[in-house]
Amino acid sequence: MTPYPLTASANTPSAASATISIAAAADLRFTMDALVAGFNAQHPEVQVKTTFGSSGNLTAQISNHAPFDVFMSADAGYPDKLISEKAALAETRFVYAMGTLVLWVPIKMEVTPESAGLTILKAGAFHKIAIANPKLAPYGRAAEAALKKEGVWDAVNDRLVLGENIAQTAQFLTTGAADAGLVSQSLAVAEPLKSTGRTIAIPAADYPPIEQVAVVVASSPQLGAAKEFCAFIASDAGRTILASHGLHAPER
Repeated sequence: MTPYPLTASANTPSAASATISIAAAADLRFTMDALVAGFNAQHPEVQVKTTFGSSGNLTAQISNHAPFDVFMSADAGYPDKLISEKAALAETRFVYAMGTLVLWVPIKMEVTPESAGLTILKAGAFHKIAIANPKLAPYGRAAEAALKKEGVWDAVNDRLVLGENIAQTAQFLTTGAADAGLVSQSLAVAEPLKSTGRTIAIPAADYPPIEQVAVVVASSPQLGAAKEFCAFIASDAGRTILASHGLHAPER
């Protein structure tokens, strides 16, 4: 497998006047507009449509022949599963970012998460704590691992509210359905979470690395445009956009 995607070659369909559909992990909800705008600045002839969801649900849809061209997962396992099923092209697989898990608490709560970390969640003030569903979302599995590593899981398990994906988890925080939550940094640095709460990064050693992987879907009728889109994400311009949204690409 190559570390970065191939660009369109002479024997792949032309990207001219193409429409491509991206299946994107929910943590990219506030990042994709900037990525698409950057891509379209170079390829105005390509229309990009995006569908957001949990990586698990999107994988199931692609396995069942949903008409996507590119899959941007929140972890490596799901694209690798599709590659093993011949539903995605192995040569296009690449890690576009390393995900970061953070604890978010509202500004109005007089707490200092910086000094206490996840143990602050044991406090009675936190009646509902939001995480993504570990069965569906990589950030949910990371949250579960971190809570267990810090010895907090048993104390908060009965107070957890599970989002179908990390974007729904963030929505629980913005609507007040939860008092605190573990979300992706890419959502925490975007509005409205950015201005309404405080965050602290969870130690990277507390959860498995979140390798966010992109891959081209094997059944794509627009392979040229799909590969061009992936090539843009892996370019310096794409990496800069991702970094500005809290998603840092691995070193080349």
